[in-house]
Amino acid sequence: MFHDPIPLTRAWCMFEIFSTVDTGAVLDLRLSSKDAEMTFTAQLRDGEYDFNTWVARVNLERAEALDPQDLAKM
Repeated sequence: MFHDPIPLTRAWCMFEIFSTVDTGAVLDLRLSSKDAEMTFTAQLRDGEYDFNTWVARVNLERAEALDPQDLAKM
């Protein structure tokens, strides 16, 4: 679900997001059609979704990785 996305807990995903922003590339977010159509879009439209709170909960220090070397590179 978009309130607590798993990729934001994964070290490699966070590295990819940082790299996208750092290089000025375009970052596309994909949601399930149910989340996109019924919930996320409506909450954005109605001002119910607090993006700043969502971003503030991202904690890179607690990121996980299958390969310990990925964490060492962070």
